[in-house]
Formats: sequence, structure tokens, C-alpha cells
Amino acid sequence: MQVSAWQIAFFVFALQFFAMLAATTLAPRLGWPAAELELLGRLITFTTASALLFGIPSVRRHCVQLLQTPGRASCAKIALAVATKVAVPFALAGLVVIAALVSTDESLAASRLPVVNPADAWRWLLTPPGLVTTMLLSWLVGPFIEEVVFRGLLQPALERRWGWALGSVINGLIFAAMHPTHFVSAAIGSIVMACVWRHTRSLRDCIVVHMGYNLAISWPLMGQLLFASPDRPLLELSQWVPHFVALTVAAAALPAWVWAAIRRPAFHA
Repeated sequence: MQVSAWQIAFFVFALQFFAMLAATTLAPRLGWPAAELELLGRLITFTTASALLFGIPSVRRHCVQLLQTPGRASCAKIALAVATKVAVPFALAGLVVIAALVSTDESLAASRLPVVNPADAWRWLLTPPGLVTTMLLSWLVGPFIEEVVFRGLLQPALERRWGWALGSVINGLIFAAMHPTHFVSAAIGSIVMACVWRHTRSLRDCIVVHMGYNLAISWPLMGQLLFASPDRPLLELSQWVPHFVALTVAAAALPAWVWAAIRRPAFHA
């Protein structure tokens, strides 16, 4: 099973990498919008991953067995895990703002904090590619496939070889490499997911947390607060209050999750 986990994870990573490369380099030459080419790449990636996961008999049996394990986390713990993951990208943006204020270098914030025009974001969201990317891939398919691969297959394989702590870090780095536009946030978020997995050994719980995070952080909801507004000064403190609050939350919640996971043995039915 360990070999199958690595093979599938590597293949999914390769597909994701080449899809990203195609979106950034081939789109201008082909005359395609980069977002549409990226969407096509993600559709191909998730379709192929699904075929691998549920088309290979031995892997399918293992995945079905994992998915049959009922959720064990309470609603409160699920909500806490989602809140912790949501706090991470806000907290990282808050750190950038603090660093820019301390150094009095606005270019530091300008280079790291994306400025999004709300009208443009809404316009793209309501297009067919935007709806498919957000509602189908981000809210539903992506969390399902990624949790099956990274928590269902890779995490146990890494734990067997390097233990929970180091295995979770390695898994987080692999997961982040598939999300290079928000590498640090993805890596830390993967650690939170490893903690949830450690506590429950329920793939259903991990999928629900991942879906909850993607839903909460999307543009229709908290995604509107994550980015800087083009109509306000970049370092105007009032628009970064949620990020400073999230920094406090993340500073307390992340160590608590990791400490509890390290101290508590993995769940055994």
C-alpha cells in the first residue's frame, strides 16, 4: 500500500505541476485566459486522480474502507479545526503588514499582499469557469480527492517510516508544493489536517474540515476580507484588523493542536 500511495501522490503532483506550468506559460501563447487553462488542468488532474484511486482494485478497496470509517470528531472540534485553518492565511497577511509597518517599507507589503478589485472578483466568480472552479472543484471535488491522497494514503505511509511529527511535516511540504501560490499557508493547514487525522483516524472528518475551510475562505464569504482593497491605502490599519485578530488566534490554536496531537496516541478503534 505504501508504494501505491507514493505512486499516486507523485502522479497527481506531476499533473498539478504541469497544469500550473501550462496556465502560466502556454496561456499567453495559445491566447487562452490563464484561469480557463488552469481550470482545464485541474479538471484533468482530479479526473485522472479519481480514476487511479477508484480504478485500481487494491487502492479502491483501501479507499472505500477508509471512507466507511464514521466521523468521530464533534461539531465543536470540526468548527475549531476549520477556524484554525481559516486563521492561518489571515495571520500570515497580518505578519506581512506588521513587518512592513516596522520597517516602514510599504513595498514589502505591496509585493506580498494581493490587491483584488471586488467587482472583478465577482465578475469572474459568476462566469461558468468561476462557478465550476469555486463550487465544484474547490468546495467539493478538491477536498475529497486531496484528503484521500494526503490523509488516506500518504499520511499513514509517512508515519510508518518517519513517525507522526516528521511524517506530517513532509506531507505538509508535499501538499504545499501542489499549492505554490500559497505555499506556507497550505503547509501549515496540512499540519492542522494531520492533527485531525491523528485524533480521529476518520477520513470523513478530514474531508468535512477541508470542505469547510475552502468554503469559508472562498470569495463569496471570508475571501472578501483576505485581500487588500484597491480603494484604500495598503497599510491602512483598519482593513487589517481581522488579520491581526487571526494572528492572535493562530498563535494560540496552532501550538495547541500540535501539542495535543503529540501527547495523544493515535486513535485505535
